[in-house]
Amino acid sequence: MAFPQPVFQAALRGLETWWDIVLLVLFPFLVISQLFWGLGLVHFLGVMLEPLMRPLFKVPGSGSVVMAMGYSTGAPVSALLTAQLRQKGMLTRVEGERLMSFTSNASPLFMMGAVAVGMLQQPHLGPLLAGAHYGANLLVGLLMRFFTVRRRHPLPLPPFP
Repeated sequence: MAFPQPVFQAALRGLETWWDIVLLVLFPFLVISQLFWGLGLVHFLGVMLEPLMRPLFKVPGSGSVVMAMGYSTGAPVSALLTAQLRQKGMLTRVEGERLMSFTSNASPLFMMGAVAVGMLQQPHLGPLLAGAHYGANLLVGLLMRFFTVRRRHPLPLPPFP
């Protein structure tokens, strides 16, 4: 309330950034992911990549689409796709948690553009930062395959909204 003009300018800048960067980066991938569903590519890739995804990460093959989209676009799209797989009964709760543990990450554009160039002003660090980030996420995915829930009395799954 003491400085309304700078606050208003900062809010405008934030909205411009969202419009120019976030929306333009995420929107095409959201459309592509919905096209994958509509064309049946999620099911096709799920069947084809089941022999790879199940032993490596203990998730169904359809998780490969979430993995590809998550590693190319970042967290919001991978979360949306995981929720859709869960709603359609293609993932259990534990598989969804496992999938989100290693696909919810920053996009390459963010890592190389915003962090390396924008924050650090060292573009040559972009590939190193991205490699460390995605390598760590893959390691989490490999380690999370050992994660299981053990209960003496299994609880029923709550209805998914």
